[in-house]
Amino acid sequence: MSDRYALMTDWLGSLLPVPAPHITPASSDASFRRYFRVRHDGASHIVMDAPPEQEDCRPFVAIAGAMHELGVQVPQVLAANLEQGFLLLTDLGSRHGTAVNGQPLQPGQPMALRGGERIRAGESEFEFQLPSRRSTQVVDRA
Repeated sequence: MSDRYALMTDWLGSLLPVPAPHITPASSDASFRRYFRVRHDGASHIVMDAPPEQEDCRPFVAIAGAMHELGVQVPQVLAANLEQGFLLLTDLGSRHGTAVNGQPLQPGQPMALRGGERIRAGESEFEFQLPSRRSTQVVDRA
């Protein structure tokens, strides 16, 4: 277990009313930040781990607050430890799941699509279409 992970679990232990929440990697991005999904007592939250020597969480907190005030659906900051670089966020993960032709997709499992398949993401449904294969003609103007 890394020192950062131990710091994060100690911080979570001070916040959450239940011992040993279930923690799984949620995602990462092109920075030093890491995200974990924390499930506890029937709820799900996201923890952002942003090492303070490499990331400053204050702009994220400010922008998330401003966007939320404008009615934009963004993660809400529920708790913050800016000195250690941890944020506890609302989980905006899929509530309805994603399905292809009525079959739920499994997280992290790729699926090849063919033309005409129906994709449902949340409450929206789309039909996947492949680009048409137009014949191209080379014209020699010489």
